[in-house]
Amino acid sequence: MNRSKRYSTEVRQRAVRMVLDHKHDKGRRGGSFSGDPDRIKELERENRELRRANEVMPAGIHQVTWDGTHVASGVYIYRLTAGNVEVTRQMMLLK
Repeated sequence: MNRSKRYSTEVRQRAVRMVLDHKHDKGRRGGSFSGDPDRIKELERENRELRRANEVMPAGIHQVTWDGTHVASGVYIYRLTAGNVEVTRQMMLLK
C-alpha cells in the first residue's frame, strides 16, 4: 500500500509545516501556570470529556463527540475496545 496517497497534498504539506515549526520552536512556547484560570478551566473541562469517553458503556450503538477547539493541531491517537477486539487509529486535527 502506498501511504503517500492516503492524504491530500494540502494535508501532507500542513503536517510537514507543523513538524518543522515544532522542530524550530526549541521549547519557547508558553505553558499553563496556576495564574491562568481560564486555561485551567479549559483543561478541567477537557479532562471531564476524556473521562466520559473512557467509561465502559453497555452494548449498543454509541457516539462520542470530541471537541478539539481547545487543543493544538496535531496527530491524536484513539483506541476503541469492544470485548476482545481492540482498534487503535490516528486522527489529524488541523486548524
